[in-house]
Amino acid sequence: RLQDASFALGLGRLKPWETITEHLFLERRYDNPLKYHGCAFASREKEPDHGLQALSIKDPDWFSDFVEACHYLLFRPRSTHIDEAIRFARMGSPVLDRFYDDFVDELVTSPPDFVGISIWNTDALAPAMRLSYKIRQRLPDMPIIAGNAWCSTALSLFPTIPEIFDFFDAAVVGYADKVIVELVKRVIRRESLEGLPNVVFRKDGLVVMPERIEQVRLQEMLPPDFSGLRLDLYPDRRIGIRVYNGCPWGRCLFCHHVLQGITVVQGDPDLGYIEEALDYCAFLVRKHSIARFYLGDHGLPWRFLVAFCEGVLRRNLKIRFEAMGRFDKDMSLETAKLVRSAGCTGLYVGVETTHEDVLRRMRKGFTLSVVERALEILSKAGLKVCCFLMVFPWTREEDFQKDINWVLQRKAQIAYITAQIFELSRGTEAFLHPQVMGVNVASNISRDTDVWKVPYTPTPQVTEKQVKEVQRRVNEELLEAQGKRNLVLVDFTLGANDKNTDPDHGLLSIFSMLLCSLPENSRQLAIHTVRRSGGTFMDEEKVSKEILSFSPDIVALSVKEQSLKTAKDVARRIKEQNERCLVVAGGQAVAPPFDRFSSREFDCLVCGNGELAFSEIVGHYFLSGGERESLSGIPNVALPGALGWRLQSTLPINLNTIPSPLNLRLLQNPENLFIAVSRRCIRGCPSCECARRVTRFSAERLALEILNAGEIKAHKVCLVTGAKRDLDQDIKVIYRALSTVFSRQKGIPEHIGIWLQGASDSELIRDMAKKGYVKELVVEIGAVRETRKPEERSKHERIASFLSSLSSMINVSVTLLLGAPGYGAEDFRYSVDFFDRYGIPINMRLLRRTPALARSRDFIFAPEPWVHLEESRAVSNEDLRSCANYFIRKARRKGALSDFTTLMPEDVPFSSWISTDAILEAHENFKEALPEKLKGLATCLEHGFWRKVVQALGMETGFVRLKAGDLRFDGFSSEQITLTLVHKDGNTTRIWIALLKQDRKVWKRTKSVDIWYESKPSVTFEHLKPVLEYIASKLQKV
Repeated sequence: RLQDASFALGLGRLKPWETITEHLFLERRYDNPLKYHGCAFASREKEPDHGLQALSIKDPDWFSDFVEACHYLLFRPRSTHIDEAIRFARMGSPVLDRFYDDFVDELVTSPPDFVGISIWNTDALAPAMRLSYKIRQRLPDMPIIAGNAWCSTALSLFPTIPEIFDFFDAAVVGYADKVIVELVKRVIRRESLEGLPNVVFRKDGLVVMPERIEQVRLQEMLPPDFSGLRLDLYPDRRIGIRVYNGCPWGRCLFCHHVLQGITVVQGDPDLGYIEEALDYCAFLVRKHSIARFYLGDHGLPWRFLVAFCEGVLRRNLKIRFEAMGRFDKDMSLETAKLVRSAGCTGLYVGVETTHEDVLRRMRKGFTLSVVERALEILSKAGLKVCCFLMVFPWTREEDFQKDINWVLQRKAQIAYITAQIFELSRGTEAFLHPQVMGVNVASNISRDTDVWKVPYTPTPQVTEKQVKEVQRRVNEELLEAQGKRNLVLVDFTLGANDKNTDPDHGLLSIFSMLLCSLPENSRQLAIHTVRRSGGTFMDEEKVSKEILSFSPDIVALSVKEQSLKTAKDVARRIKEQNERCLVVAGGQAVAPPFDRFSSREFDCLVCGNGELAFSEIVGHYFLSGGERESLSGIPNVALPGALGWRLQSTLPINLNTIPSPLNLRLLQNPENLFIAVSRRCIRGCPSCECARRVTRFSAERLALEILNAGEIKAHKVCLVTGAKRDLDQDIKVIYRALSTVFSRQKGIPEHIGIWLQGASDSELIRDMAKKGYVKELVVEIGAVRETRKPEERSKHERIASFLSSLSSMINVSVTLLLGAPGYGAEDFRYSVDFFDRYGIPINMRLLRRTPALARSRDFIFAPEPWVHLEESRAVSNEDLRSCANYFIRKARRKGALSDFTTLMPEDVPFSSWISTDAILEAHENFKEALPEKLKGLATCLEHGFWRKVVQALGMETGFVRLKAGDLRFDGFSSEQITLTLVHKDGNTTRIWIALLKQDRKVWKRTKSVDIWYESKPSVTFEHLKPVLEYIASKLQKV
């Protein structure tokens, strides 16, 4: 059916023996970015869906969608004849045209001076011609220039296909860097193109070839900065760069990389460009948060590669890269180790064949003994090697099998192979002198646009299907020989009281970054996640056992303040039982001076933005074979030293290049989804660059995040702005993003809110409310201070009036930060009254726990969960309690509050929320009506004897935290009190303490009271015994 549909639409053809999978693999090697080996937080009982299997499960119309997807991926004419390409260009493609129409509409709105189209390969030719055709329909006089690899290889073809210049004014062959400026000037002015090097054009119906081809060296080029390229959408996060001029050898007879007269052939390595190349790498790391590169040069000489790596190490530039290289007799173990330590993750080198006579015939420039010696050296140095094998026209099946056997005998030295059948390309020496290769070029190629697959005879005895099947089988064996590595991510970000079960967004970003930054390890690296269920405590012993069950090489713990003690205990247990495991801590709790972290528990700390830092930790650690010294110099990573933890450098993250966890579908159906529009570190460390630089989503990227949130069916989406100084810019980005989202008219989340971290009366907010873009606005401020200055009072009133006017269109509320630095209790009470006058709902949020307050034990009462009040420099504990009570009385009079406005104990998106009901019940003012549990505790504390019992147990605040769980006050009568033990696994057990009474069956009897407990099958006595003994020991003297 797919074949029939393909032919009916004039699409790419399936060969008779191909399946769909084989065709995708052979022709496009397309890797679905969703086809990874595990969803981050998928249920452990359910195998995660992958690729096309997921389509068939989730969408009954998957087949028709798949045909359309193949159309989009594989569109091309019926054949590679120029007439078919022209027919395709004029008829179009139903799928392709939808994309092109949007692009051309934008082009017409703001026409440029000219259009340049890059034609990378034969399959891109017809779509490029179609795009040109559609542009010319709307903008007939628009100059259009073609260039890139196809144009360079097709140089000898142009005279026989003059029709191509109906679509392009000119084509550039070779490097365009020098000629492009003058070419553009002449094209725009409609001047003659004669005399320009590297330029092919048509004049009076005839194709005019360039008088000369000008070769351009790297020193004469300006490398791209990749602005505007959506790097976040690429499943393989690496940038291809060039560091070497042309090919150092240039004599291989079969090679299609070297075009005669076009490609630079350089005998001696030119080391002069290395410093510029290193500057360029450092620039890309800072600009795009990408530290992985592909050196796309035609076989770097070993001496040049060593010099490049020496520069990387000298600068302490923490990058990883793969490179095309050549087997060289100058290779040594010392230089190979240097190359690996500089971050080289793999070398791609051409063996081609193991037959010495063929190596000489193909002019490879080395013997098989040189190859075998080099492989041994590279293997001992820990460098991965991918070898290229070639099937030549005269290669027999037994010859090819001999090559394969040679590879399999070196499983420990070769990581991967790529095998292919020799293809005859235009412009190469083999094409110009085919008799040397022993082939005859077909006679009917004068109008065939497939410049890399020129037909020839005799055809190879080994078929393409055989080659690919052997390659697949061999690579599976090679991969199996390399073994597996295990990485465990532990989510400690949810507190004991959290009701939200959605994972931490920061951890999701880490996971998506790992998937896209470590593709070279994707088949060897297993990523496991450990996280607690909502509303239950993490048991240190249980969590440690689960982590160790994976035999981890690396364990990463995402930590908040309230879970720091648990995380440290888990880390200690892991190190005691698995010394070789690298234990990493990151998250909100990790901040200078790191004095709360011990090197006996953690091997390194990630401070601030962790996406790039942690992916580089994993990459360099595995690359080095587990050497901790390899982590030195990675930005935002602190390592232990003789004088404590040392943070060498910091680097802000570029949010727009980080792969989206929503786009990768690592989260499904979240209740509340918080998207931070910008990030800026608020700690303000003097030497830290992260404190001085804000990173912000672009409107385009933010729009994509919102649409992705709609796709994963997020119930509520809240766009969170940055700090007050970034407010105006963040609002502008939100406005542009929502304008884009609502222009799509589908896939829009049902509920979008905005969380402003500061007050604003921007008219853009009013416009978004009028247009229905948002349904919720939350304004978070410390407080409003009463002032006598007219201008300040006027500003406060203007903002309050603005918010009040929005209330008729959307839900508006103000969240006050209880205990905000610089504000006192009087300011908080004044703020409550101030906004109350304007009818604006008010909510209270407690400040995030800080390291200096880690031992605070002050609480206000709430039956469940217990709400923790923090200490503050500006507000005392008594002030906090009085402010909370004041707020509660006001809130009760106002009634229901907004959906988004609830008490949030932690100052980050994706934290859980304590319910509004819990806030209204949280207080210590016993003059008001209390919930039954608190009323019982208040009465109990007024009774002389029972007060002594409660005090002896340390439960004046309503509970005491024990190792087994929380022991809570549950009820009181004149003769007994009832306690409830909330175990860490969520189970509960009731315990009674009563006045002495004869003939009662009890667990233990003290001088004054009886103690007994509720028997449950789900709770063993051994687990309960320590709690009972604690109670008995405390009450012995009462």
